[in-house]
Amino acid sequence: MASFFKVLQCMFLSSNFEENERLETLYRYQILDTPSEAAFDRITLLASRLLKVPISLVSLVDQNRIWFKSRLGLEYPQVDREGSFCGFAMYNPGVYCINDTLTDSRWCNHPLVTGEFNLRFYAAAPLCTSDGQRLGTLCVMDHHPRQLSELEVQTLQSLGELVIEQLDLRLASQRLQQTEIALLQSQDRFRSLVEQAADGFLLHDLNGQILDVNQFACQSLG
Repeated sequence: MASFFKVLQCMFLSSNFEENERLETLYRYQILDTPSEAAFDRITLLASRLLKVPISLVSLVDQNRIWFKSRLGLEYPQVDREGSFCGFAMYNPGVYCINDTLTDSRWCNHPLVTGEFNLRFYAAAPLCTSDGQRLGTLCVMDHHPRQLSELEVQTLQSLGELVIEQLDLRLASQRLQQTEIALLQSQDRFRSLVEQAADGFLLHDLNGQILDVNQFACQSLG
């Protein structure tokens, strides 16, 4: 019995470690609670039009909530993670489809299904980074049951991959801006030190052409 509980404890610790790694990856993108961006809104619009559904979402799974970076056909900016469709679907190896929620024993009693929202169809492509971390889903919904064709499944999968590409581009752009800012700050510090120096400073290239001097050198050399 003791060994059984030891195994359960190891599984729990492993699960927590993996979840912490996943959340660290998500937070590294610095995208939660940011304003809407055209790049992501275009993807949800394409998903809605190509798959002919009224609702399309870029959902990111935080610790206790599902936050929507882009949403079409849904008023709420976020929902609770517990018992959520996206929190489950993001771990699916491929596109996760529920053709009719009322006939699916896992979801038929869900509040979104039985309540006023009347969710009857759900499909989601997991948002998976290059190192295998699951950030959320690109999901589509409808108030009527339906079934995706193989081509539509591939389309949703491709659009989900496009979301990840946009996230990576956004992160690379942020890092480039930070590098440029750090470089400018470094240049400003260097210039300040040079100007305050008690000696003359003169920088020239291999041909002897002067590239930079400080005020002391200008005064000394005339």
